[in-house]
Amino acid sequence: MNERDTSPIGFFQKYLTVWVILCMAVGICIGKFLPQIPEFLNRFEYARVSIPMAILIWVMIYPMMMKVDFRSIKDVGKNPKGLFVTWIVNWLIKPFTMYGMASLFFFVVFKAFIAPELATEYLAGAVLLGAAPCTAMVFVWSALTKGDPAYTVVQVATNDLIILVAFVPIVKFLLGVSNVSVPWDTLILSVVLFVVIPLAGGMLTRYFVTRKKGAEYFESTFVKKFDGITTIGLLLTLVLIFAFQGQVILDNPLHIVLIAVPLILQTFLIFGIAYGACWLLKLPHRIARRTCHNGWCIDRSAGDAFPRKNCKQNERQVPCMTKPKVAFICVHNSCRSQIAEALGKALASDVFESYSAGTETKPQINQDAVRLIKALYGIDMEQTQYSKLISDIPEPDIAISMGCNVGCPFIGRPFDDNWELEDPTGKSDEEFKKVIDEIRVRIMELKQRLGKNIEA
Repeated sequence: MNERDTSPIGFFQKYLTVWVILCMAVGICIGKFLPQIPEFLNRFEYARVSIPMAILIWVMIYPMMMKVDFRSIKDVGKNPKGLFVTWIVNWLIKPFTMYGMASLFFFVVFKAFIAPELATEYLAGAVLLGAAPCTAMVFVWSALTKGDPAYTVVQVATNDLIILVAFVPIVKFLLGVSNVSVPWDTLILSVVLFVVIPLAGGMLTRYFVTRKKGAEYFESTFVKKFDGITTIGLLLTLVLIFAFQGQVILDNPLHIVLIAVPLILQTFLIFGIAYGACWLLKLPHRIARRTCHNGWCIDRSAGDAFPRKNCKQNERQVPCMTKPKVAFICVHNSCRSQIAEALGKALASDVFESYSAGTETKPQINQDAVRLIKALYGIDMEQTQYSKLISDIPEPDIAISMGCNVGCPFIGRPFDDNWELEDPTGKSDEEFKKVIDEIRVRIMELKQRLGKNIEA
């Protein structure tokens, strides 16, 4: 069963539809009664890219780019289904359905209202629109729907590469136009402005803030300061867009409405196809924190945080297919979590798989821990283990925090348990042994509990 995101909806987000309509109206009024403003802003343009628009788009997507962790980008390839969906929908479905939808309305449904030559021009515009995937605005929609920032970056980047080879052939095939040209300067500038620059800025911000105040502060406090920025940037962008086109809209209101009909229907069609494909492929939504992984479900009804063998998911039983993956997490992954991984592998490998990781790493495992575990259990941790980041291990079914006395690790979701162990680093061997023995006891309790669930 998926957890729902219960965070409250902001004021702007709650009434976003109202604000969008108001901003459209304000933009049209500016274009009509204050044409000097869009005329002045139009001066700041290079390669058909409006610099004021670019700045507003930066405002929109910068908060999302800060959430991109390069370490998570490499994991996108582990779940390529989402990439296949966006590629197929963007390049094998959208241009052709756009052509069909536009032809139907411009040449048949609205035949009495649109002259044939204008219908042909509108069709060409619709096809060009359908064959060119968005870049910057994709980040905005993803941010507003709490999408995965790293995955979105890869989706946009790959579509920008595909457009280099697919755009011209598709347009030529649909329209029979042989002299289709790609505005290379506009394309390259757009990628640099709307992907490279904000991504670099976001990554640098993430690096320096995390380095100074830690990952938990960055995720739970710093990023949240920018929650409303994307929405504000979106609304200001709408004002500017409609200010630029205000007079055109007022001069051709009927045709604007007629053109909008197939474009809106096409948008709903494509969204429906993409959503249906993602649903059939069981692709997770980024805001849904799963408490059921690989058939192991967290039994919270009993007040604990350990798996049952089966659970109901969408009114069906999900069988247990594999041993659960247990991750022991602390900040540096050098001492307590390493001990837990070693003892878990030695004492409970028949019941669960043991991993350890941290939000930061150390050059080597705590040498006192290495020495004592070798003396007590004959396990040489330096031969089989090393300091790892959370992104370096498989997604765990159970995530256990070793304790927060030296800082509480942040993993992007709640921990299933917190052992609240003292960090023995720098303390006597006796204190170290007490912690080791406590970890052994916890490991055996976990083994017993999970073992009973397997037998159930």
